[in-house]
Amino acid sequence: SMVLVDEKENNISIVYGVTPLSKFQYLTSRFLLPFGFTFLLNVMLLDFQPFFEIGISTILILSFLAAMIVPIYVLAVNSWAMNRMQSMLYIKAFNMVVLLPIAAFFISQDYRLYFGIFPTYWLFKIMDNMSINTSIVLPAIICVLFLTILLTIVSNTFLKRHFLN
Repeated sequence: SMVLVDEKENNISIVYGVTPLSKFQYLTSRFLLPFGFTFLLNVMLLDFQPFFEIGISTILILSFLAAMIVPIYVLAVNSWAMNRMQSMLYIKAFNMVVLLPIAAFFISQDYRLYFGIFPTYWLFKIMDNMSINTSIVLPAIICVLFLTILLTIVSNTFLKRHFLN
């Protein structure tokens, strides 16, 4: 995230507009390694955790969805931050957004769905359903749709703001 902000501040990002990479290829090259690392780390953590048994298909689904947060997070920060200081502020704010949905599991059932506006709520909901042997299909579908929509929005916003400054 900070590298992208630095490139924007130093007007290096303008040069990317004339490289032979398409904008999609640029984004893919920037996020494939962090996405893959996050995916593998989640697979290992979920596979080796001692609390409950998780099937490999569920581990792969959860790991993929958790890894989708990485590009959304970075692209969102870099879509709105104009400099390093703003970037650090947005990173702190997004950390709260990522972790806030955990609170939903400590309040009354009646109010939990209000946390559904946060993308990580649906990841936590999948984990919660899985831990009590309830179907994860509905929260997984909602999570996929929500994260795909967010990724599309922040990708488009990032591309418009990052290359045209």
